[in-house]
Amino acid sequence: MKNKNDKIIPFRHPGRQKKRLVVFLASLGVLILLVSFFAIDNGKNWDSIGRYFTYGGRNLEIPLNGKAEKMTQMGGNLVVADTQRIIKYDEEGKEAFVASMSMNVPCLDATQDYLLAYDAGGKTLMLLDAQGNSLIGTAPTGRVIHADLASDGSMCYTATSSRYKSQLQVYDRKQLLCYTVYSVKQYFTACAVAPGADNVCAIALGTQDGGFGSSAMIYRTDREEPVAQVPLGNQLIYDVTFWGKDTICALGESSLVVFTTEGEVLGTYPCGKIVAFDLEGKSFAALVYEAEGGYELATVDKQGKELGRVSLEKFYGLDVAGKYVTRLDETGLVISGKGLETWFESQDGLNATGVQACDNGTAFLTDSQRARLFLP
Repeated sequence: MKNKNDKIIPFRHPGRQKKRLVVFLASLGVLILLVSFFAIDNGKNWDSIGRYFTYGGRNLEIPLNGKAEKMTQMGGNLVVADTQRIIKYDEEGKEAFVASMSMNVPCLDATQDYLLAYDAGGKTLMLLDAQGNSLIGTAPTGRVIHADLASDGSMCYTATSSRYKSQLQVYDRKQLLCYTVYSVKQYFTACAVAPGADNVCAIALGTQDGGFGSSAMIYRTDREEPVAQVPLGNQLIYDVTFWGKDTICALGESSLVVFTTEGEVLGTYPCGKIVAFDLEGKSFAALVYEAEGGYELATVDKQGKELGRVSLEKFYGLDVAGKYVTRLDETGLVISGKGLETWFESQDGLNATGVQACDNGTAFLTDSQRARLFLP
């Protein structure tokens, strides 16, 4: 027999529903606050959490045995080099590995997982992984002029040649030689390789209008001839780097030029009397140049536009890592974002002679005897 009242109307508790709504709204509010907290200032607060779990609140001081000619960082760990060896330190300040390498003019370039070291003007070059294992067994055939390392381990270098004016060698992310260019007419003074080693840029120095001129020669590693050439004017080029896979930044004596792998110039930033620079920001460069009464620090983006500028009475050091710009000036240590808004500062930097920024927001302050970790 069918029940005439086959519709069941559930009994609702208004008070219980209101409580659930309040809990939901409160949880949503907390979530919004958390997202806002970690999203502001380009996410620097995320890094503060990472620093806490990595270092806690402890002080880290590393004795430096011998003069640190060059230094860099791998994932927040300090790497120093002198004329005889390369040392990487771990989170505890202990030696993670020591690699012997004779260098008159040591140069270092590092990513999260790879370390490139070479002797500028010499015949030694070494690519190491995070454990200190050598990844390239063959020595350069000429004197290394400049070398560059991409985030995935791809690498390139320019060197002298016995039969040609210059040579360009490119290694892929498996550290296999994948591309070679021999220059008959021009000297290659600098180079940069994109992640994946599909594109490489060599700075060529040659004659132009009765004098010398620089140009960027852009190659695809699946073609023999350059795919584009960008004139850079009558200036020596200090450095060149890839910002991503298809954007290149070159800094010279009188200007910074940003262009694509197709040869399109995106922007030019005039500069002069450069005393320090770093092109390794997250798609931005930091430049320090002489100005009336002191110095000017400026940051420049992918369009060649100025992101920020500050005046300095004194200048002692500059280093950039990721989104962080770290400097030593008359006030001590200052860590800022790419717009040069001050995020952290400390008078500890007044006694330092060098600074090394890390992409987690920390910085190593060095003097002749030690390196001290600054934790914001």
